[in-house]
Amino acid sequence: MKFRKIKGTDLKSSVIGFGTWGLSGKVYGKITKNRSKKLLEYAIDNGINFFDTSSLYGDGSVEKILGETLKPYKNSKNLIVATKVGMIKNYKNYFVPKYNFSNRHIQTEIYKSMKRLKTDSLDILQLHSPKYSLITSKRFEDIINLLEKNQRTGNIKYYGISVQNPKDAQYLLEKNFNFKVIQLNYNMLDIRALDLDIFNLAIKKSVSIISRTPMAMGFLSKNVVDKTKFNNLKKRFDFTRFTQRKNAAIHFNREFKSKINLPNLALKFSLSHKAIVCTLPGMMNFKEVDISLNSIKSNFDINKKNLLKIQKIYKNYFD
Repeated sequence: MKFRKIKGTDLKSSVIGFGTWGLSGKVYGKITKNRSKKLLEYAIDNGINFFDTSSLYGDGSVEKILGETLKPYKNSKNLIVATKVGMIKNYKNYFVPKYNFSNRHIQTEIYKSMKRLKTDSLDILQLHSPKYSLITSKRFEDIINLLEKNQRTGNIKYYGISVQNPKDAQYLLEKNFNFKVIQLNYNMLDIRALDLDIFNLAIKKSVSIISRTPMAMGFLSKNVVDKTKFNNLKKRFDFTRFTQRKNAAIHFNREFKSKINLPNLALKFSLSHKAIVCTLPGMMNFKEVDISLNSIKSNFDINKKNLLKIQKIYKNYFD
């Protein structure tokens, strides 16, 4: 495993993190609590030390699983749990978020997360995808003050934010909030952060980037087009967006398959800028953990030539 330091902290993250939304058993298929624990243990035993979660995932059940599973390793493996707060369950549609960023709700959830994760101090607390209208408001300063207060009292070690849109990250970096990490979408089917020069700005501001959705919701997870996977994805994208992503994924695979398989290429790409401290594949079985681990072993490099090739293919479909 390779590790990168989270700027402005004493934390070093494995470049492969573990996105735990799927462990709720409600978004990517059913999974038992016991199976989830075994997957987490397998990840830890193979060097993964960064776990991204949220109070939203499984209504707190994923935090509980992490708390139970990670506690025996906590002192020996330098594990990092980055949880999130502010997004709440929408009982009508799990994929359409609702929010509560009131100070009262945030404070209550901090205490609940500490209890579920079996810790007296949260490693990293991230604001969970607030809207642009909130982050640009006076009210947002009150939220930051609350986070700083909890940092002073020891309830949280560091704080960050998971943004909806790379433009939100650009605004936040320019405003110099004391975020240690900013989490955003970055994959071969979404290079907006690269186009906006977010990564170089983050380096300038000494903020570490966490890239999420490296497999682009599954579009980049197979060498060969998986009809079942794509049929499931059709439920989440309209026809035009679905077709764009499917065809781009096929093109990427065709272009690079003689040098590297598509899942490993996707993971390599999502880690290719030095501003990125880790990427967060969602892993639901041991094979998917192994795919993520194998990407590190590959000697293939996202050099300038390969990056330009990826950008050119991307622009064929999305510009």
